[in-house]
Amino acid sequence: MSGFAIEYRRDGSAASIESANRMKVALQVFGSDRRDIKVAGPFAISWVQSAGFAPQDRHDFQPVIVGDRWHLVFLGRLNRRKELAETLGLSPKDLERTPDSALAMMAWEKWGEACRDNMYGGFSLIVCDSHENSLTAIRSYERSQHIFYYVDADRIILSTSPKGIFAFPEIPRTIDEIKIADMLVLNHQDTQRSFFEGVSVLGQAHTMFVRSDQPPVVAHHDYLNAVQPIRFAKDEDYIERANELLDEALESAFRSAGPPAISLSAGLDSTALAVAMIERMRRDGTAEPGALKAFTAVPVPEWDGRVRSTWLGDESGPVKALAEMYPELDVTFVSSQSLAFDQEVDMIQSYADMPVRGVGTAAWGSALKQACREGGVKVLSSGSAGNGTTSFAASHILFAKWLRRGNWAKFLREMRMFVAKRPGASMRSVIGQAGITNLPDALYDAYFKHRGFNNFSGYEAYTPIHPDYARDIGVKDRIEEHGADDRFRRLPDRQESLRRFMQYGARNDGAGLIEPERVMSGVESVCAYEDRRLIEFCYAIPDDQFYRDGVDRRLIKQMMKGKLPKEVLNAPRGEQSSDWHFKTKQGAERIIAELDRLADIPSIATRLDIPRMKRVYEELPDETPISADEYSDYSLARYGLGRAISVARFINQVEGRN
Repeated sequence: MSGFAIEYRRDGSAASIESANRMKVALQVFGSDRRDIKVAGPFAISWVQSAGFAPQDRHDFQPVIVGDRWHLVFLGRLNRRKELAETLGLSPKDLERTPDSALAMMAWEKWGEACRDNMYGGFSLIVCDSHENSLTAIRSYERSQHIFYYVDADRIILSTSPKGIFAFPEIPRTIDEIKIADMLVLNHQDTQRSFFEGVSVLGQAHTMFVRSDQPPVVAHHDYLNAVQPIRFAKDEDYIERANELLDEALESAFRSAGPPAISLSAGLDSTALAVAMIERMRRDGTAEPGALKAFTAVPVPEWDGRVRSTWLGDESGPVKALAEMYPELDVTFVSSQSLAFDQEVDMIQSYADMPVRGVGTAAWGSALKQACREGGVKVLSSGSAGNGTTSFAASHILFAKWLRRGNWAKFLREMRMFVAKRPGASMRSVIGQAGITNLPDALYDAYFKHRGFNNFSGYEAYTPIHPDYARDIGVKDRIEEHGADDRFRRLPDRQESLRRFMQYGARNDGAGLIEPERVMSGVESVCAYEDRRLIEFCYAIPDDQFYRDGVDRRLIKQMMKGKLPKEVLNAPRGEQSSDWHFKTKQGAERIIAELDRLADIPSIATRLDIPRMKRVYEELPDETPISADEYSDYSLARYGLGRAISVARFINQVEGRN
């Protein structure tokens, strides 16, 4: 993969080779295999490559140039390449040697800006047009690396990393206070704001057009608005089509310079993906014992075994059962025993120029990537996003909808079947959940405060943001303004839930980490469930394909009927980093000392409640707490401390103290 940066002199002056070189040097951390610079009229273009992920990488040379007019730079991965090649008139033999960047240029020549609608996969690209003296930047509908941009009176600078922008020393590297506050309270809805003042983000599914001295025009394309309902005659038709789409989306999983591999848990998403990959390998004649490498994270031996009720802390049992059913699986169980809870956080932040949100899973992620490298794996498939598509759990949404609309007969019938299939469940609990889901915010808050569940009281429960800082920034107003919810309530509509999951929130806001993580780890993560056609299909089909007759997550269960062992079908939900408590206690002395140092730095102490953070570390119970009933600061200890520490280190990095 690679990175790119462009300086466009909107005042009509000629770009300089010095500007192109500056940006190339700034981006060199993202690629040393190939680098190139071009100057074309008002455009200074820099590109670097880190190769070896896809077979076509060795044929990739950017910018891709057509005549004396178009210069294209591209970052990401195209899917459904064969289909695109057929439309473009490219032979299968030529396709084998054609990198994604060249395919993207062919698509641009054919469709112009509308190439966005005809290409699948996660990509970011820019086309410079010397004839029209214009620039078009596109981010795909599917998840892709951020394009950062900076605009002043004479120019616009765009880059896949803030480093390309700050290659120009006259641009101040100043932290954006609002974005820091948003990060601390998990408000990910502002898709245009970066962590630096004056530097914006071109969001997912956005296009920017810039011409001469006119201001940039940015448009958002919500492709789900155009999706028409799908209604088939039989349930079998939905199942068949879903399996077809999942199989088609697996193209990226097998377009790799290394062996096919998957990050495997006990959950339905990754196990179903493993089955789909094995079925394809059997059809292709590449299936043999151990042909599909799988990596499963397991807790460290010192873990005390405590985990939330109805959750599974060690997922190795169901995975072993799946491996017995499918000899093609070669499973490696990976423990992060030798790694700190904040493993590689500082390094990834130095690559990405942004703080890391999921510090709690950093050690598990680092251990998995290390195991991949040792196994020669370059592309790792994951079940991420499955629960937003084929395995969506719709029961709570639908029960609340039926209750809200007064559809009593359906509500009662489905409730009886739901309870009958779940030992320990009761009609009272289902009615209660449906009723609570429909409560207005004020009554919802009052209910949980009455019950004593302070972890439902909003962001204060899970983040150590300083109260004065939160007030001065207007955190509450920001949450309301952008339609966020610090209570994390379920949305009342399945389709809107899918839209939010795929287009907004943490998945989109964290896309600035895609390329830094890939280059730093040497492993590219791909996800078939993020395929646009699969997303559109799941959006378009009826609600009852996801829940009916007491069966939740119905679509994926029907897709996998007879293909998964009972140990997987009956497995509780998996708890990622279930050994978090041991890891936190293990690093507590070191982190407390760090907090003492941070308390003496005004720019940190005014943003974070350092005394509260210290108290949480010092008072952490000897056993793993599993709820706020056991430990009042459970949510903060489990989720908020690591994120706050990453923010503090990011601030120190920007201000020159790291």
